[in-house]
Amino acid sequence: PLIIRRSTWMFQSRRQIEERGGLASRQAYLQELVREYQAAADAGGRGAHAETRKKAIAHLGNFAYDPINYAFLRGLNVIALFQDGLTDDDKDIVRFAMAGLCNLAVDPANHAHIRASDGLALIVAAIKSEDEHTSTSGITALFYLAKSGPIGPDAIQAIKAALTGPSTLVRNVACAFLMEHPKPA
Repeated sequence: PLIIRRSTWMFQSRRQIEERGGLASRQAYLQELVREYQAAADAGGRGAHAETRKKAIAHLGNFAYDPINYAFLRGLNVIALFQDGLTDDDKDIVRFAMAGLCNLAVDPANHAHIRASDGLALIVAAIKSEDEHTSTSGITALFYLAKSGPIGPDAIQAIKAALTGPSTLVRNVACAFLMEHPKPA
């Protein structure tokens, strides 16, 4: 039987975080992940540095899942880090960056930050990825972003194009988007 330990829960309350060292230690840990990612990128991002970058951006994406971290991540400019990751040559970095943005897109307070710096165009490009996880994260992010304003015809065109792609998962997510937003502006 599978035993789920309390420490493996995705969402944590402020009380649980305080028991583990407090919000200040959470923010310091997130800051250290950003520093590690940037240092590895500055070092060329190859070999061991590539693995460090992947691990750091994957961890940041996982922390982006918990609403208690949103303000910390905004303060550390992680949205821009994820957007930068969408232009990376490493497909894993792109996948983790898109997943992180998708997690942050749930919060309307992040929408303006995501839309800045050509964020919508970067997400549209991610939808066209051959990696189904990147594509589904992109469509899902647009699902949330469409609630706060227009996402544009390029986004709608990319989602409609996903309906004819090879991945059943991507087709299903694209179909769900278009059912929820039949006439997005």
